[in-house]
Amino acid sequence: MSYEYEYQAHLDTNEQTLERLQAAINRERHAVNCYEALMKQAKTDREQRQITDIRDDEIQHEQQFLALYRKLSEDPIQDTPFDSCPSTYLESLRHSIEDEQHSVDFYLKSGDASPDLDVKRCFYRMAKDEQKHAIWFLYFYSLYK
Repeated sequence: MSYEYEYQAHLDTNEQTLERLQAAINRERHAVNCYEALMKQAKTDREQRQITDIRDDEIQHEQQFLALYRKLSEDPIQDTPFDSCPSTYLESLRHSIEDEQHSVDFYLKSGDASPDLDVKRCFYRMAKDEQKHAIWFLYFYSLYK
């Protein structure tokens, strides 16, 4: 079986794409919530500025995913409750590294599975951003570990 055949055999339906977009929107909302708290815990102005930039990226990601969702469906987004965010700076950084890396994996798989080129591109772009965020959090974590 060729790669092209395998790849196309695993494309999502529109409903599955919407579920992935919904999950991405909720991931981004959760990240924004946790990074708001993390910004307040930052040890230096430089860290606070970088975390603020990351939070702003997450807000833009949510808006882009939401726009794609609305392009494909008129159904409302189902809000999910947020998990709690860690309470200490070091633990928040560790959690953020893991969360960003899980988002990278999810976004790459979602991009691969999407039959919609706009959705595919969006997921791939967001995966790049999430990887960049993970590196920043890992850098800050390494300063204090």
